[in-house]
Amino acid sequence: MTLISNYAQFTSSISFGVIACIILKQSPLGWEFHYTWLLMLLLLGILLCYIFITKLLVWLYSPKRFLHRFALDLKGNQSFQLKTVFISLMRHGVFTTQFACMLYAMGENISLTSIFWIWQTYFWLTLSPGIILGKLFVRESVAAWVLGYAGMNVAVVMGASFLLWSINLFVPTLVGVVICKSK
Repeated sequence: MTLISNYAQFTSSISFGVIACIILKQSPLGWEFHYTWLLMLLLLGILLCYIFITKLLVWLYSPKRFLHRFALDLKGNQSFQLKTVFISLMRHGVFTTQFACMLYAMGENISLTSIFWIWQTYFWLTLSPGIILGKLFVRESVAAWVLGYAGMNVAVVMGASFLLWSINLFVPTLVGVVICKSK
């Protein structure tokens, strides 16, 4: 279930990022409009993988009796995948809104184009490595790279990104530690 949930979030971030690259017709890597077909193929491949992930799990886990049975149960529960995709899309929307609001609160002008650049930020962040502390410093670096390329103030972008990390990961972790420690 975790694999499917993580892949749904991956698919969501990549999909919005590809759409942003196509609409903006540029990226910090210097990609121009003629790479649209490559982005569309990437998106199609990722979506097809998500559609067939349960079949892949059944095949991968066939030698292990418990996991095979679990994968078959998951394959029969298509509504789980649809709910997971819906939640992933909503999560992406919430994070986009949070980032846009934080940038606006720190003095940046926000427009539809800014939203597409935020989508590209999540796209490149999804493709970047880093697992320590929820990609702390990787997140800020990618945001500064993408949104700085889009013409936003890098210091504002770094501050907004760090504050979002604090609000979404650090503070809930501290609250959880305090609650667990008191029990």
